[in-house]
Amino acid sequence: MSTAPVDPPSLPERARVRSSERSVLEATGFQPTPNTSGKYPKKRRRPRIMHDIAQKPSGSPADLFFSHFQREAERQDGASCVFLLWSSKDSEMATTWAVDVPTTNLENEEEIFQKLAARYAAERGFWRRHLYFRDFARLRPVVFRFVHQRSERFSVFMEPLDLSKLRELYSARQAEAEKVIHSITDLNSDDFPDYCYLEYSGKYNHDNYNCPINSLTASIDSVCPFEEWDVCNKQLRWIQTMPFLSCYFRNPAGARSQNILNSINGHGYIHDYKTIRLPFHGPQQQVRGLELDGLYVEMDWKVSKRLCVFLLLFVLVVLSGKFIWGSWEIVFGAGSFFIALPVLTLTVLSYCEV
Repeated sequence: MSTAPVDPPSLPERARVRSSERSVLEATGFQPTPNTSGKYPKKRRRPRIMHDIAQKPSGSPADLFFSHFQREAERQDGASCVFLLWSSKDSEMATTWAVDVPTTNLENEEEIFQKLAARYAAERGFWRRHLYFRDFARLRPVVFRFVHQRSERFSVFMEPLDLSKLRELYSARQAEAEKVIHSITDLNSDDFPDYCYLEYSGKYNHDNYNCPINSLTASIDSVCPFEEWDVCNKQLRWIQTMPFLSCYFRNPAGARSQNILNSINGHGYIHDYKTIRLPFHGPQQQVRGLELDGLYVEMDWKVSKRLCVFLLLFVLVVLSGKFIWGSWEIVFGAGSFFIALPVLTLTVLSYCEV
């Protein structure tokens, strides 16, 4: 009985591929590249950023520093201020603080000095005003530069205004102008000499024929000696009356219609908030490049305060000691310690007051 031929089972597809690859390797010696066209490529995951992307700052450090003045300028049209400084005289050794005191009426200097005194009293606080041994001595004009800002205060680098140098400068200019006046004015003439003078309107009237302003060759740099003498005299009077700043700080009513806060030699003490900005010196502006004028509160030791505090402590210690210990020997022995310790503490705090 004959048996029908039966086909052997076919090799799996992967076996046939491996067999074909083996045959090619034996014949050529090269390993064929497998066909991966039917496979999906692996998806590569984008690496995650492990930190937040820093936001771009809204402006330069200088812009952020002066944002306080910009807000004040936008709050009221024509807003202005006076800078009040206190604490250390030597800004290189210790911190000097400054605050801007807003002003509403530039002509009312009585109100301005009232605000300055009130702001300084608020900055010191009750206990420093009544218990510390240092108190207000004088108010001095200074120039300063910003260091950093802390809340509503500014740490500044302060330098005193050299009034003696300004006095020498204007005295020399006034003497030179006086020489020119004598050279162009005939004081021995029977007629009244012609002078250049300031009119009530604020305009200078140059009546002197020999005045450099009336010369045919006069230029924009020509200076009237009479006007120069008046300018120097005005500045010298301001320097001479500088101690009145301290008087007006104690008694603001005396500053009425005095105009003592006007500028001297380009130094003005009432600042428009819109003008408090950095001068442009290229792309990198520095806060320390701005120089402003302010008023510095200078303090001094007050013997009367120390005496009052000593007597107050002495009475309290004697009365309480006699009631507690009942012996005058113990009162005077231990009482001296209880008096010396707080007095010494207040002295140190007064010296280190910031």
